Amino acid sequence: MKKLNYLLGAYVIMSGFIACSHVVAPTQNKLPELPNARMALLADEKLSTLQAGHGVFARQCFQCHDQPDMDKYSDSEWSTIAPTMSKHAGISKKESEQVLAYLLARKRLEGH
Repeated sequence: MKKLNYLLGAYVIMSGFIACSHVVAPTQNKLPELPNARMALLADEKLSTLQAGHGVFARQCFQCHDQPDMDKYSDSEWSTIAPTMSKHAGISKKESEQVLAYLLARKRLEGH
């Protein structure tokens, strides 16, 4: 019985390590500023959509990622990345669309 408890405990601990092994700790970057009316205007998006996307990004994406380098990917690449990552983050399709809208709006605001 002791051996079974030992094996079960080891299994639980190893499962925890494996489950967290893909997580990359973010650096100490601060969260991007909240979307504003100018950002919404430049992106031709509702401010509420951008705010929701920012919230999801802060809550889910920022757990593992720093602020993305907006120059690194084109709009079409972001349109592929966001839905793919949403599966890893466990967010809904709507939340993924909000995050994508927020990221593309940031790109336009930053002049990329």
